[in-house]
Amino acid sequence: MTRAAEEARSARRHGQNRRQVQKGGVLYAAEAHKIVKEREDSAVEKAEKQLKQVQKVQKKKQQAEYKAFITKVKARIKEIRTIQANKKKVSQVIVSGIKRYAKLSK
Repeated sequence: MTRAAEEARSARRHGQNRRQVQKGGVLYAAEAHKIVKEREDSAVEKAEKQLKQVQKVQKKKQQAEYKAFITKVKARIKEIRTIQANKKKVSQVIVSGIKRYAKLSK
């Protein structure tokens, strides 16, 4: 290779390493670290926000399921109490019938 070709090749190689990634002056290492940290922090905040939204949806779902369950339980308790009241009435009617029959038999 000629010397001019080597210099051109070297310039291209060095040019790739010296790409401009920002505008507005010199970027110091501390500033670059700060920018990277801010990006990471914003990514973490975004992930936390999404997690909270998912948790909120799950909580609403659980509350809806719990409410439906409680409604069914209350309805069943009401049915049981009605059945018990009817049994009590039936037993009272039977007892009063037996007493009447006993009085008539005497």
